This record gives sequence, C-alpha cells and structure tokens, in this order.
Amino acid sequence: MTASIRKDADRTAVILPFPGPLAEPLALLNELGDLMPGGVAILGRDASLVFANGAFRAAMKTAARAMDDRLRLTDPAADLRLQEALKRAAAGEDMDLPLGALSLRLTPGGLPGFIRVVAETQDNSGGEACKARLQQAFGLTVKEADTALSLSEGMTAGAIAEDRGVSITTVRTQLQMIREKLGVTSSLAAAAEIRALAATH
Repeated sequence: MTASIRKDADRTAVILPFPGPLAEPLALLNELGDLMPGGVAILGRDASLVFANGAFRAAMKTAARAMDDRLRLTDPAADLRLQEALKRAAAGEDMDLPLGALSLRLTPGGLPGFIRVVAETQDNSGGEACKARLQQAFGLTVKEADTALSLSEGMTAGAIAEDRGVSITTVRTQLQMIREKLGVTSSLAAAAEIRALAATH
C-alpha cells in the first residue's frame, strides 16, 4: 500500500489508497481531521498509522520517535505497552496508556481491525500535589519525587534518564534512595506505593 500526501496551506492530509468501502471514510477523516477537538489518530492492530490529525502529531512530538507509516514511541518499554494496548483494544477493550505528561486513550474503531487513539495532555497539578505529598510523607528530595512519579507512570530508568537529561547512574541512585525512604525492596513495589498515595488524595 502506498500513501500519497496532499498539502494545503495550513495542513497535510495523508491519502491512503484503501479500496472499496474504506476509501470514503478515510477521505472524510482527512477533510475533518483538524476540526476534531484534541489529538486523534486511527491505528491498525500493528500500530500502522492510518490517520493522525495535527493536534495528535503535535502532542506526540516528544513521546514518539517515528510517525511515518507506524507509530513508534521513544521509550522502548512504553512502545511494548502500546503494542499490548493495541492488541487489547482490537479485542474490544478500552485502554488508557499513560506516557508521562501525556495519556493515550485507545478504543476499538468503528471499522474492524482499526483502533481510535486520543492523545490527552495530563493536568500536572495532581502530579505537583503528589510530589509534595511524597516529599512530606517520605522525605524525598524534589528530584527524587520527580523520578518517583515517572517510575509510577511505568517509565524505565533509561527513559527517565533520557527524559531528565541526566545519566542512568544518577537515576539508579535516586531509585535506590526512593526504595529506602519508602521502605520497599523493589522499584515495582515503590511504584505501587506511589500510585496508592496518588489514589488516596
């Protein structure tokens, strides 16, 4: 399948040569895409990118390393979680995939084999309140609280280091301090403790 690109003055539409009944809905998506509120995309089960409006592409700018023919996330662990979420959405489940300050909502599409994805920017006020509670309850530093929140969102040590622009050794030291201060022996247990704290407030 070969896609062609049509560029207007203020937007780009990707025209996919689907035969038969899919051609018309995809053409309509391209026409109305930038009028949709928020970031919206249509993906295939294999993360093939069928459609993405401008707001989706803008929201994914830091989280995605590629959005040409397939959506690929920067963080390898998050990319694996995306693959799993796509499988579950294709099976009929609604899925939420947090990616730091961004969240993807995956729902089965109206057409078989397609998944609708909505990108939403998280309101960070809850994150700031949770960081303050972590600092107060466990004596975490500001940097440790930042790392703890990223850990609770499913980010790996490598992804946290890349996101913060620090070495992985720094992040591993912070994770060790977080585990000690929370009184747990694993990062998984620390993440669960942080999520529980966030859920109670």
